[in-house]
Amino acid sequence: MSQRQKSNYQRLCDIVQSKRWFFIFVVVTYLLFTVMYMGPSVWNCKSTVYGFGDNTAGPIWRFGLDPKQSPLGSYENSTNFPVGENLYSPTSFSLAGQAYGIWGASRTLGPVCGYNAFNAVGFVASALTMFGFIYALTKRKWIAWLAGYAVSFTPYYQMKVGGHPGYGYQALLIGVAWAFFNLIKKQRRRDAGYLGGLLAACFYFDPYFSLLALAVLGPLAVAWIGLKVAGRTRSKDKTETSKQLGLLVRAAVLFVVLLAPLVFVTLKNSKQIASSVAAI
Repeated sequence: MSQRQKSNYQRLCDIVQSKRWFFIFVVVTYLLFTVMYMGPSVWNCKSTVYGFGDNTAGPIWRFGLDPKQSPLGSYENSTNFPVGENLYSPTSFSLAGQAYGIWGASRTLGPVCGYNAFNAVGFVASALTMFGFIYALTKRKWIAWLAGYAVSFTPYYQMKVGGHPGYGYQALLIGVAWAFFNLIKKQRRRDAGYLGGLLAACFYFDPYFSLLALAVLGPLAVAWIGLKVAGRTRSKDKTETSKQLGLLVRAAVLFVVLLAPLVFVTLKNSKQIASSVAAI
């Protein structure tokens, strides 16, 4: 390699290593990975579905019905002829995040392509969120890039998302951990808002996510409390702990306020929800 070629190569490396260009590189590669894994469902978006069985056909069928369905389900006459049936169920409120996301994409792109687009957004969003979180922890760009790849594009997640599109939005769970980390470390009010909002979003997105979010946040909180109890008790530490506790209370209050509508629906329709769950 000539001196000129070495110089050009070094210049290219410097560009890639710069923060702005590296972020562009991260976004582009995650988009390419998404296209590679989704395959024909990208270039034949309206006719080829990314996924298999279980939860795949339901949203596509429902949002392809005429008359148009509401995000949480409504009356349709395509089945149970001539009476038809009402597809609405109060249990849908715990899936509202998914339902509105797929419904919005379906109204714009059609039921099949909208479903595929919902999956694609989940892959990229989760990869970028993990990249940001790991970079904030380690300040290592390549490690963060690899972590983003692992959380969205390894075979385990591809298999899971194939049956349940919501599983591709683990960005919500990563966001809960990241918001808790920022709240404890940086002690900013907005991080309390992020934590309360993201935790509530998990409860509205998928029933599994409500359990997983608590499984993520619980050990983090216990570890933080343990470190505080085992640590030093200087006045500076007490002041810091008081501020952190105040922000956690603020996040908890916001979470309770945002969760109130879901609690109200659950209490109001408890018998119908119980019968629906028992019938599964």
